[in-house]
Amino acid sequence: MIVMLLGVLSLLGCAGEPATSVPDPERPGSTATPLGAESIEPLLAALVADWTDPTAWAAHIDSTDDGFARRAEFLRGNFAQFELTMTPAGRTAPLSPARQEVLGPTAVVHAVRIDWAAPGQAPATHEIWFTVTRAEGRLRWAGTSDGPSSAPGPVPLWLRHPVDVEAGNGSTVIATRGVDPAPWLTALETARQHLVAHDLDPGPITVQLPGDPADFNAVLGIREGSHHAVAASTMPFGATAHIVINPRVGGSLAEKPRQVLLTHEAVHVVTGPLPASVPLWFSEGYADFVALADHPDVLAAHEKHLADDQRRHGVGTTLVSDRELSPDHPRIDAHYQRAWLTVRVLDRGDGTADRVHAAVRGGKSLEDALAVAGWSEQSLTVAVQDELARLVDEIP
Repeated sequence: MIVMLLGVLSLLGCAGEPATSVPDPERPGSTATPLGAESIEPLLAALVADWTDPTAWAAHIDSTDDGFARRAEFLRGNFAQFELTMTPAGRTAPLSPARQEVLGPTAVVHAVRIDWAAPGQAPATHEIWFTVTRAEGRLRWAGTSDGPSSAPGPVPLWLRHPVDVEAGNGSTVIATRGVDPAPWLTALETARQHLVAHDLDPGPITVQLPGDPADFNAVLGIREGSHHAVAASTMPFGATAHIVINPRVGGSLAEKPRQVLLTHEAVHVVTGPLPASVPLWFSEGYADFVALADHPDVLAAHEKHLADDQRRHGVGTTLVSDRELSPDHPRIDAHYQRAWLTVRVLDRGDGTADRVHAAVRGGKSLEDALAVAGWSEQSLTVAVQDELARLVDEIP
């Protein structure tokens, strides 16, 4: 899910496609099983087992490509910070002719499922394309960048650079080396307290902190420039979701906006996606409602911006649509603020918003949950319109 500073929209990664394998050159002219069809499980198991032994690890690495040889060494250090397993996904892909010439005719690209987690966190799952070669009767790891270019898919930050992992009470920040994880871990710990205040169980939460926009794009598996204004993304990686910070926007936030951003994202992590029938104004407005509760100065800035927007464009007469909350909408900030205001109005200051959110998570339709709280869509629309008009009148 993508955050436009204070809002989130869903985002999906792409999967690679199966392809053909390369014949075995060690048996010229034979009909032997091609390298691509061999099991690479022994190599994967050895990589996981031997990261503590530099000599044993080096024996599993094809150093033909100097760049990958250096990457393999920092990966050895990264592996030490995680619990992980590697499993063949059962698909192979051909190399480009240029890479085949560099690595030799035995090289084949295999899809590998990696389940990984920092200690105490739920496992994330990624599919990574491993280039594998064979020499002297043994398989070696030779690359991670030769998969199908049409569908690279998301990759974990630790696959791209050396990382540092800092953990707190159920919170973990994975940061590119040189990026300070401490402020984010502090904000995440505070976010957990805000969740508890709204009867939300924080559970384990992981933040990935890329060092540059290219890493942000790679971790999410998105094209360059497609989300340049996004502050952070809460994205599922298998059965768990991580918060991924965009260093271009989120990385430069001051303390209070950083706190609001992480609390908003943490709401999405711990509650998971609401049913598809629930409009975005409710899921996003509720996340902001929780995030802004203890920040009256930020809240006041929201009200001021929203009042200015409504004066310029006219007071809204409907609830915010999903289209108005799309990333390319020119008034995206104001529409997220309207979503937040809608949830504040329905809350009445007595915890109604928390109860409605809990009812929706429990399987009720939003319409039924609102009705139990004494609201209909029509009555809520009128009340929100009245509140918007009040802001326009009272805030200069």
